[in-house]
Amino acid sequence: MEEDRRGDQTFDGPQPYNYEPKRRERRQGYGLGDRGRNDGQRREVELWSLNNMWRIGQNSWCSCGHCEAMPSAEESMCCRELEAYWSLVQQLVPFSNISCLTQHSGFDACCLNPFSLQVAYLAFRQEYGPLQASRLE
Repeated sequence: MEEDRRGDQTFDGPQPYNYEPKRRERRQGYGLGDRGRNDGQRREVELWSLNNMWRIGQNSWCSCGHCEAMPSAEESMCCRELEAYWSLVQQLVPFSNISCLTQHSGFDACCLNPFSLQVAYLAFRQEYGPLQASRLE
């Protein structure tokens, strides 16, 4: 058997937490919109926002017909502009001729259900830490 000496005590046998994953350091100092982004991604979003300031306060950029005017360019984006979101609509079986992600059969359960949102927030908080105040709050 392997022995481990710490001070005057000798441990022989199972070690507590021996098979638990090591704690990862959390990245600090990110605002609400920047959490998890690297510098290149942040610069890309900032550049996109500067080039799309015209979107603020109007919704002529909307192609689904359900978007509302938003206070920032970063928030002024249609579900049809984001391939990761719109592909969820296109993958529906049987195919449904809907025009907006909010009409997807899973939208209410995943995005509006308080219990689903709580689980998603707890998973987010475990990975990135608690939400931090930002200019949007």
